[in-house]
Amino acid sequence: MILKNIMILVIITNCWRGSVDSWKRLVINDEVSVEFPKLPVRKEFEDKEMYFYKSLKYAIMVGISKTHFIDYRSKQNIYDKTKVVDLFLDDVVKGKISSGNYTSISVKTLKLGKYIGREVTYSSSTKGINYNQKRFAVFFVINDNLYAFEFWNLQNTENAIDKAHFYNSILIKS
Repeated sequence: MILKNIMILVIITNCWRGSVDSWKRLVINDEVSVEFPKLPVRKEFEDKEMYFYKSLKYAIMVGISKTHFIDYRSKQNIYDKTKVVDLFLDDVVKGKISSGNYTSISVKTLKLGKYIGREVTYSSSTKGINYNQKRFAVFFVINDNLYAFEFWNLQNTENAIDKAHFYNSILIKS
């Protein structure tokens, strides 16, 4: 019986470790890198880049907007860039929540190195399904570019280990 329990523990540990070890670091540019479970699909639009990975349980996205902050900043009568970044991030969060008719669960200010960001937890009701799906987003302005790191649960389960791995893998060069 003890041997059977040890074998089960070894198998579970190897499966868990194997999934963590399989994550791949993606160097997005000279400023930012992050890990995905597998290399993501890359899409490029006019002034935006998007990296996307989807499994049966969750989706991970990294989006970079190259003009939104610059446009926002040019319309402000505030000269303190830190204050403009703070106001901009608040507006980004409001826009995110209202864009999909989502329900905000929590919004926190966070700091990674010298960069101030916002961490948002929200829920999405899917038509035909009677449960809410938790979604998470982290936003930073880095050298005038808006970065959005998103993790969406696609089932009525929390994928805490993978979510933590994704968010803990974000590296920003100062």
